Amino acid sequence: MYAKIMKHFYGITGPLDEYKRSEINRLGNNVILPLFFLLLLSTFVAIMAAYALGPAAAEAILLSYGGFNLFVLMGAMTYLGVAAARLHLTDYEITAVQLPHARWALLGRTLLMGLGFTVLFHLLSIFMAWLDGAGSFGQLLGLPANLKTSLVAGGVWTLLMLGVAWHRLKVIDD
Repeated sequence: MYAKIMKHFYGITGPLDEYKRSEINRLGNNVILPLFFLLLLSTFVAIMAAYALGPAAAEAILLSYGGFNLFVLMGAMTYLGVAAARLHLTDYEITAVQLPHARWALLGRTLLMGLGFTVLFHLLSIFMAWLDGAGSFGQLLGLPANLKTSLVAGGVWTLLMLGVAWHRLKVIDD
């Protein structure tokens, strides 16, 4: 179970051999140590800011703290993705005969993931608009502008992920 989660998280293809395992352990350590200290520092700064500025600034402090941590997390995930790709851990090694079938299989999986992303994006954007008081959740759910935005975001994400997946296909000789 742990190996499946590691392979999915890092985007590793093929068997999880000793080389791949040691590389993802190294990459994970490269990320977790700086993240640990950044989390400690950002928490300390947020607590000190809340103490110094008082309850009136609580919302701004919370949004700044969350935004900073989200920015750092996205940077860490980008590093992991790029580093795993550079080490060729994410390559799908296939033969030339398997290429058409592999592309169709990746297209199907990417379309399913894109549908999930679109639905989740729509629900989260509606939830955030509802929290801002833009209307009732049911009313916002069916607004054409919200649907259009979610469909465009989902379509762009799906096309980008399909490009990434097809780029990972590496044709090898038999």
